[in-house]
Amino acid sequence: MWQAQVKSETYTTEGEVEANKRRKTSEPSSSDNASPPIDKQEKKGGGDFAAALLKAAVMGREDEVVKLLDLGCGKEERETALVGAASVGHVGVVECLLQRSASPNAADEGGYSALHASAKNGHQRIAELLLEAGADPHVVEDLEKETPLHVAALKGRQGVALVLLRRGARPDTRDRRGYSALHHAAVNGHLSLVRLLVDHRATIDLRCERGRTPLHAAALHGFDAIADLLLQQGADPNARDATGSTALHYAVRGGHSGVVSRLLAVGCALGANQLGLTALHLSALCGDEGLVGTLLENADDETVEARDVDGRTALHHACMAGSLGVVRQLLAAGADPEGKDGGNDKSVQLAARAGHMAVVKALLHSTHTSSSPPLVVEAASSSAAATETGTVNTTGPEEQDNDCRAKKEKEGTDATPVKEDGGEVGDQDEDEEVEREDEEEEMVIDDGDELEPENEA
Repeated sequence: MWQAQVKSETYTTEGEVEANKRRKTSEPSSSDNASPPIDKQEKKGGGDFAAALLKAAVMGREDEVVKLLDLGCGKEERETALVGAASVGHVGVVECLLQRSASPNAADEGGYSALHASAKNGHQRIAELLLEAGADPHVVEDLEKETPLHVAALKGRQGVALVLLRRGARPDTRDRRGYSALHHAAVNGHLSLVRLLVDHRATIDLRCERGRTPLHAAALHGFDAIADLLLQQGADPNARDATGSTALHYAVRGGHSGVVSRLLAVGCALGANQLGLTALHLSALCGDEGLVGTLLENADDETVEARDVDGRTALHHACMAGSLGVVRQLLAAGADPEGKDGGNDKSVQLAARAGHMAVVKALLHSTHTSSSPPLVVEAASSSAAATETGTVNTTGPEEQDNDCRAKKEKEGTDATPVKEDGGEVGDQDEDEEVEREDEEEEMVIDDGDELEPENEA
């Protein structure tokens, strides 16, 4: 993202500008608000002149900007100052620069334009001025290949997004990873912006490079209202990403019962992804009794006994995870406690090896073999040997197992999803935006994905 540097000072937000202003004005001067005299020699200094113009622009010192422009400056200096003023929201300075031949398509060396800057920070009037002066609403910055509409959607800037759409911005333009503005709005919980984009005919089931739709993003992060809206507008609940995962897999992975119920209500299938994992497998591994119960209400016998690529059923996963409540639910639903996985292990052996003796007892009780000590001894011996040698694999498919185990470990620290915004178009609290990191952790099951809510340092 754009950053303007003036004598080693970095300006990215109005707050930082003001903080720097206070530092500068703490130095001896004739007046707190007075600017140092402008000498024509600054022009000869090149870099000093450009720095002075940029500083005046980001500080909102319109009179000083006018004086510096009258001294004469090049195209590059004017455009840099315009991007700076657009970023921090100084309407008067932007007007002044545009009137004095600054290009409305001004951008830094990375292609991050004044229009991107105004979109990022929610400066609607500046966006209007730039577009009226001829700024290209489709301009793409170099790093992420994002348009101003992508940036507005990501930040939840409904007012700027509306201005851009009215000026012809294309809602289905994709960035470097294939994400549309609707993907960005959905993953960041910006409900009113999702509604705005849908009203402007954004494609509901547009897929990114990894095959994810906006519904996948809303499901993973538990944005019930956004999922509802997308489903009402015709989003396919059974759309599969490149791993074969549906929005139901995503919602279960995130532990979002509301989205799970909505998806099941519109007929989302309980099928498996490419790793053979069903939503029931995932909920069993995560130990979520509520979700397991909901899924079992919609599952047939085939789903209960479905096996992943390691030959494991939901019961096998629940036993490895030590989820006694889930084990009991699955047994009550008819899960076979005697079934063996791909490694020829029964559920009781997997539970014993993992040290989950309460689960072992429940399994033995269910098969009426509590009087058969050889099985318990065999399992316990295997468990002890495995603990000593570290050779036993009690995990399922690696990606899914790591994700759900990590979720259990962090339970209680980040289980509460970020609320979706409920404002109307142009009605938002600029100080309470939902921001997440672009490239943080996988979205679901496979490595290397980065569709996470945005969060800037």
